[in-house]
Amino acid sequence: MPIRFACPHCGQSLRARDDKVGRKLKCPKCQKTLTVPADVPSSVSEERTSGSSDDAMSELIVYEDETIEETEAAPRSPAPPSRPPSLAAVQGGHVAVPRWMFYVHAALLALVAGVAFTAGWLIGGGKKEDVNSTITAAPQRPVEIAGHLKWKAAMGETGDKDAVVIVLPIGRTPPKKIPTATLLVDKPALKPDDPAYQAILELGGFYVRAGEGGQFFLQLMPGKYRVLLVSRNAQLQAGVNRKPEDVAELGTIFTPPEAILGRQKYQFSTMELDAKSKIDHSFGESGK
Repeated sequence: MPIRFACPHCGQSLRARDDKVGRKLKCPKCQKTLTVPADVPSSVSEERTSGSSDDAMSELIVYEDETIEETEAAPRSPAPPSRPPSLAAVQGGHVAVPRWMFYVHAALLALVAGVAFTAGWLIGGGKKEDVNSTITAAPQRPVEIAGHLKWKAAMGETGDKDAVVIVLPIGRTPPKKIPTATLLVDKPALKPDDPAYQAILELGGFYVRAGEGGQFFLQLMPGKYRVLLVSRNAQLQAGVNRKPEDVAELGTIFTPPEAILGRQKYQFSTMELDAKSKIDHSFGESGK
């Protein structure tokens, strides 16, 4: 029958099979050597429960409700010197790290990422604002605009060579009216050093004569302009006069305004000009 007794060293309640009486064993709690007593008080002995067998207690000492493997007593070796607790330990070639360290590292990484993102957003936003302000403040560049002027000759429609093209910005007038003597279609093309040519450029406009085939090119800042096209070869029909409102408007810039038109067919219109613009016009048949 099992014997219940107390460890003489630590007082822990123990039990062992009765065939272990007199043997030296280790207390599973204090690990000190004890001898299983033969004579224990009846108050601490326990009858074997029904249905149990000796095999259930084979080679075991029971420490309260836990079953611990029985070992023979052996000389006790001195305990290894204690080491200060460390955050990581090496076990079987692997480093064991406390779980809380992972949480701390994850929180720090999240904090650093958040700070870096915020700083990048602020810095990037500031640079973007600077770039936008630079673009807004930068002056526009002139654009090149192509054109083609034609008239209907006896052999059919052809380029109006030497037709006059004058482009003037809306709402601007020169401090002094520009003489038209050198601007007439029957005169040679203006040279860049001509005072009338320079006055038109200073006003923000452009002057050019159509070349072979009636093609021409302008260089202007994008914007809204009054465009004057005067044919070199097509004349007004007999009895048809220039429009008074056109003469009056040209009179705010040129003197005398009628001379620049003469008896030639012309086109005077408002156009929004940019890099995609193209000025094409046909004056039709002369005298009709």
